[in-house]
Amino acid sequence: PKSWAIAHPEKSSLLLARPSRMFARVFRPLIRLLNWMANVVVRMAGVEPQDERAMAHSPSDLLLLIDESAGRGGIAADEHQLLARSLELSGLPAADAMTPRRDIIAVAADATASDVAAEAHRTGRTRVIVHEGDLDHVRGFVHAKDVIRLDMGTWPTTQAGSMARPVMVTPEHHGLEDLLLEMRTQRHHIALVVDEHGLVLGLVTLEDVIEELIGDFDDESDRRLDESEQLPDGSYRMSGTTRVEQFEEFTGVALPEGDWQTVAGYVIDALGEIPSEGDQVRTDIGEFEVLKMDGFAIDALRIRMTVSGTRPD
Repeated sequence: PKSWAIAHPEKSSLLLARPSRMFARVFRPLIRLLNWMANVVVRMAGVEPQDERAMAHSPSDLLLLIDESAGRGGIAADEHQLLARSLELSGLPAADAMTPRRDIIAVAADATASDVAAEAHRTGRTRVIVHEGDLDHVRGFVHAKDVIRLDMGTWPTTQAGSMARPVMVTPEHHGLEDLLLEMRTQRHHIALVVDEHGLVLGLVTLEDVIEELIGDFDDESDRRLDESEQLPDGSYRMSGTTRVEQFEEFTGVALPEGDWQTVAGYVIDALGEIPSEGDQVRTDIGEFEVLKMDGFAIDALRIRMTVSGTRPD
């Protein structure tokens, strides 16, 4: 009977629902008496009884259950990945999904609509941040369709500041799960990420949050993978801002786990300092050479893998 019930859970539940309900009603007084006696004995031993119905499972507990179900074939691989990412999302802060400050597309408030259109065309972004002097004094953002709606002759005389819409702001440690809900309910597609001092650290888009949930997907404005290439000698040229999961997708080799979100973060951790152009470091998976720096940020790397990987088609 047990095996049949496991193999036919829905059918067995429907058949046993009424008998089980009848049994519970008839024996409820006896069950309550036995529970009361058991609780008395447990309290005499110095332990406070716990109501099983009040015991909640943490996300880590649920992840273990999901992993076990997937391992036994009860859940398909894609369903397992989606469920696992959904549970992991609750423990991720906004800073883990943000575009860093240096990569934010922005114009000054006194820039013209023509400047906004040129920047949107250059980057492929539909929303451009508008600031007054620097990114710590943001006025809002301009959507590309706001520029398109203007008369062509007014573009050179219309300032970006006059078209700026309010932008959402969130703390760096704010949970991604809560941020996703807030962005949906307030109908925001972008949010600035700030630290405790009010300094802008980066920008989170609705697409960034969804990618944390279902995995990376490319659109016409995603260019990080386009900046990566395999060279004739088998090495790779790659942007420093390439995310950990994108590195694995392109090379077939996973970066070791650590406190970094990009290849640049991994290299800086391995070096133990901010590198200069030409610096090299060897790790367990390969040799990393800094080809180009942009200020203190790693702009381009050459990577020679010393371990084999399976690169997806």
